[in-house]
Amino acid sequence: MTAEDLSQTFRSSNGSSFSLGTPVAAGIFCWLALSAGFFGLRMLMQERPQFVGQPMHGSKAVLVQHSPKIVMRKVADSVSAIKPAQPASANVRFNLIGGRDYRGLKTVIDMSGEVRAEYILTNVFPEPVFVLFKCPHPKAEDGSALQAAGLKLVASTPGVQESAKDAWLWTGTLASNGTATIEVSYQAASLRAVRHRIDAQNGSLINQIKVSLNRRDLPAMRFESGDGPLAGAGETIVWERKDFLGPDHFSAEIMESRNLFMSLLQLMEIGPLVSLLFLLSVGAVILARQNLTAVQVLTIAAGYGL
Repeated sequence: MTAEDLSQTFRSSNGSSFSLGTPVAAGIFCWLALSAGFFGLRMLMQERPQFVGQPMHGSKAVLVQHSPKIVMRKVADSVSAIKPAQPASANVRFNLIGGRDYRGLKTVIDMSGEVRAEYILTNVFPEPVFVLFKCPHPKAEDGSALQAAGLKLVASTPGVQESAKDAWLWTGTLASNGTATIEVSYQAASLRAVRHRIDAQNGSLINQIKVSLNRRDLPAMRFESGDGPLAGAGETIVWERKDFLGPDHFSAEIMESRNLFMSLLQLMEIGPLVSLLFLLSVGAVILARQNLTAVQVLTIAAGYGL
């Protein structure tokens, strides 16, 4: 039905005709103006630190730490006899503290702290063995910059160690029935989540791994492993597995609760639809009693916009 057909439908009591063309055009203009206002306010809320507490592009990385790879061979054997091996035990500890920024409508939460991992290597053979230990450096899951410092590897047994571009390397010899402890540690900041991944070890059975997370000022977190969600009560969360095949993983992520900023953002998203429904419903109510003019449409839209 065209505007001309509608105009024939609406007639005043004295028989004069009424055209809907001008009010409809005014209504469309008002709706477009309101929609542009919602879109502009949404962009302003996302970009300005006064609303979000921190710049929109602030770093909140997901830290990923992969398990080390170990190979060994008997000193008397040739180089071709190198075989993959597993540490007798692995103990990974995350000590994390929550941080909050209250400058804007949104409370920005991240975490920082220390990561320590201890690996115990054991020689079960009656003769010395040569060991090569390679542990990847921590990285961000999405490839972005990761704020990590103080990367350090310390071994209890003399050997040659090197910090390559993306991993720690340690080589040394273990005496018969000897053990060596290798500790890896570093500091990380501006984190949204941490993950420890146990990679597949070419079919080798993984002896034991223990991951513990000590948190402070971080009440709302979600914990997960390869078997699904983990119960997370208290300040210390412990996940442990023995005699299993990889891959597997442990992850801990901050759960952001509802806040005023997110509610307003959702209002900005549905604002154009709500405005359109409001203008249509008010226009229909007025048309049921009297003619609707462009000035009335502009006045209604302005009041609703304010």
